[in-house]
Order: sequence, then C-alpha cells, then structure tokens
Amino acid sequence: MPVNIVRWTFAAIIAVTSSVSASAAADAVNYCSRLKSSGYEHAVVLSKVTPNYPKNELNRTGEGWVKFLATVSPEGVPVDITVDDAVGGGTFIKISRDTLAKWRFTPARHADRRVFEYGRRFAFEFRFDQEMGAYKEVVILRYKRARAFLIERDPKKAIEELDFALRFPMTIYERSMASYLLALAHFQLQDMDAALLHVRHALFHEGHYLEKGPLSEALALGVILESEAGNYIEALCDFQTLRKRDSAKAAEQETAELAADMIQLIDNPAPILIAAKISPAPAEDTVPSWRHLLLRERFAFSQLPAEPLKFRLMCSFTLVEDVAVKNKIWSLPPGARSCEIRVMGPVAAAFEFAEIR
Repeated sequence: MPVNIVRWTFAAIIAVTSSVSASAAADAVNYCSRLKSSGYEHAVVLSKVTPNYPKNELNRTGEGWVKFLATVSPEGVPVDITVDDAVGGGTFIKISRDTLAKWRFTPARHADRRVFEYGRRFAFEFRFDQEMGAYKEVVILRYKRARAFLIERDPKKAIEELDFALRFPMTIYERSMASYLLALAHFQLQDMDAALLHVRHALFHEGHYLEKGPLSEALALGVILESEAGNYIEALCDFQTLRKRDSAKAAEQETAELAADMIQLIDNPAPILIAAKISPAPAEDTVPSWRHLLLRERFAFSQLPAEPLKFRLMCSFTLVEDVAVKNKIWSLPPGARSCEIRVMGPVAAAFEFAEIR
C-alpha cells in the first residue's frame, strides 16, 4: 500500500514538527502506562482448555477472531462472559465462549484477600493450516481494485469492492488488510464511526496480521480516530506503539501534534466533554453499548435521550451498575483504578459524557 494514500487522506487535519514529536512521544509513554495500571494482583491462568473448532466451517466462514470481556470470580472461575468484538462465524464464537468458561484461575488479590476481577479481556483466534485457495484470486483482485479506487479518491467504489470480497472466506491476514482499506475509505467519507470500527479490526492483535507499511498507517489513523471519539487512552497507546516502529517515523510525526494536544487536554483541569453514541452489538447475544476508559475520578451525563440508559462501571475489583441521570455526578469507588464504563441503550442513542476532576 503506498504511504501517500493515507498521507493525503488526513494530512490536512494535523500539522507536525519533529520537536513536537519528541516531546509528545515521551509523554504518551507515561500516560499510556499510568492510565492502564490497575494497582492490584491480576488473576493468573491456572489451567486452559484448547478450543476444538470444526474444520468444515472453514469453507463457509473462513478464519476469524473473537474478543471477550469477562469477570474472574474469587473462586477463579470466568463468569459473565460477553462478546466485546468479533470477526467470523457464530459457531466459532460459541465454541470460544464455552472454552473460556472451562478455564480456571488463581484469583485476583487486593489488600491480601481474594477479589473479583472485572473487565478482564480475552481473545481467541480461529485459524487453519490449509489454504483457502479457491477464493484467493477473487479476494486479491477485489483488494487491488479497492486500493486503486482509494488512490483515485473514490472511496464509495472501494467499499463496494471490499464488501464483495468479504462475502468469501478469508484468512485473518486478508481480513485485516481489507479492514485497513475500509477504515481509509470510510475516513475519506467522514464516517468516523465506521472508520474506527474497521481500524480496530485491522489492528487486532496489535496489528500482527498487517504488513509493515499498512501497520504504521493504520496506527496513525487509529490515533486520529480514537482521539476524535474521545478515547484518549487508546489514542495515546496507539501513538506509543507507533513510535516504537523504526519504519514509522513519518507517520509518528504526522500524529505527534495531536498527541501533544491530547496530553494538554488531559492535564487541563476543565471537564473533558465527549459526544458519545451507542454502537451496535458485536454479536446476537450482546447488547448495544458505548465504552470508555476513564481518565478522572468523577463523571456525569448530560443531553440524555428520551430512552433510559444504563451503565456498568468496572474498576478492576469493583463493580457499579446504575441508570444514567442527567447532571448527576458519580465518583469512582475509593482506591479504584483502571476503570472502564459501558453505557447500554438503543443503537445510535446520543448523549454527552463529562469527566470531572
């Protein structure tokens, strides 16, 4: 993928200098590490069960992956297992969930006692040794056409080509590369929600399945899209990953000023206001939600929709569930760290979320 496809796509959004890059890079490392620290002993896997995926599903759905969010009980048992995101067939998702339920853990500990560990993340990949050669030529042809349309600045036709290709079974590598182009196409159309979904899919497993050039550009795009959505921790962590790559210096410089602006926003005592919107559910048995990693100790809702919204606050070993109330201020539980909030409601329901010092 020529670098200039991304370069002209978002070059107008951010101006850069090398001096900003050096400063922002150092600060991003500190913020990413500090904001993701939990302050307690995580549950440790004691025994695993290997999933047994049916090989006959390969020709129907191709390879894929699923991410779960689960609670590990004080007895070391995974409970409340929900799909966080997924690419691939429902059969594989069910088998992965059933497999995770059989895992056992040494429980998490806090203040020398066993505790629940909320919001623990798990990922399963379903891959196969055999090649899906029957459809490879079709997939490659559509990918090349989509790339050409992006260079010609025709993102709608690029999306048509990629949507057609995704009807066929693909490897995770092919899915990741297609997701990368879809993220670029939707970004060109200013459909930020779709672009963010696809860039996250492209960066599955920290972008392990992307080629070097697309990986650097996908990380840079991830910084922009996560920050646009108010996901500053994810954006700064993408920037941290980006700067570690020797081949990504140009993309790093392109996002350095944005990283510096995010750090300045976080350090400012004024409330952080985020325009939030409920996203579709990633699987049939999960609910639509909006998720956010918290930066501050207090939060509030405003501009709520007519339909009631519920939220679930997971702070490592503490769980809070409640109904969103306009202008009410909630405080994090004492000693809580590494908190994530999930707001549930109708798809596309919009509201304002404020983080307060």
